[in-house]
Amino acid sequence: MNSDNKKLYIPFDLKIKNELWDGFGKEQIPELLIGVAVVLVLALIAGFMWHVVIGIVVFGGGVFATVAFINKQRLINLSLIDQIKIIVRHSREQQKFDYKYKDDFFGDM
Repeated sequence: MNSDNKKLYIPFDLKIKNELWDGFGKEQIPELLIGVAVVLVLALIAGFMWHVVIGIVVFGGGVFATVAFINKQRLINLSLIDQIKIIVRHSREQQKFDYKYKDDFFGDM
């Protein structure tokens, strides 16, 4: 064996696409706009039904939650929404088998 083997260095956390901030790129902008539109409607409903301050809190919390759900995690490069999609797809693909126990020795009692 050759003792002068060169080891391959693969840098960690190498980004191929430009991101606006860590974990949030141009692909997430449409998801963010849809989330903000839904939160805005909910905030307007809450503001008219109860109080303006409640509407503002709903809007701020909703935008924060939307960004948190869309933002990709650093180590696995998946967002929470992507993880939920994977879990739902996996649960739909799983087959369910109903087994009935039958004892061959004693038979049906």
